[in-house]
Amino acid sequence: MRKISAKKYAISLYEATLGVKEPELPARMDNFVKLLIKNNALSQAPKIMAAFDEYAKEREGILDVEVKSAKLLAQAEKEKVIHHLQTALNKKIHLKEIVDHKLIGGIVLYYQDNVIDGSIQRRLRVLRDNLIS
Repeated sequence: MRKISAKKYAISLYEATLGVKEPELPARMDNFVKLLIKNNALSQAPKIMAAFDEYAKEREGILDVEVKSAKLLAQAEKEKVIHHLQTALNKKIHLKEIVDHKLIGGIVLYYQDNVIDGSIQRRLRVLRDNLIS
């Protein structure tokens, strides 16, 4: 028997629970766990759940973005960042804040394979490089 990947299990779980009302959800989950047991794949559960989360966000147009700053952003600043990203990327934004006390100021954004560096350190490096050249 061919092994089923965690991603395929995750897609199956997503499709099996899509649009299901709350009273029916536990039965669907029980059936899914029974399937994993039957296929001797229960040990893959952590990978399946991670793949499920990734797949669900992809299907629902949600993008995880990390924002690194010297201090926690004020609510208005967070909303501004989210608004600009939603407009530019046409996705719902899930923002995760990281405080990095090494930053003097500004923010650095990380999403997918992208980095947008709006930190003061970067600006100072660019200024220095321009003055030297």
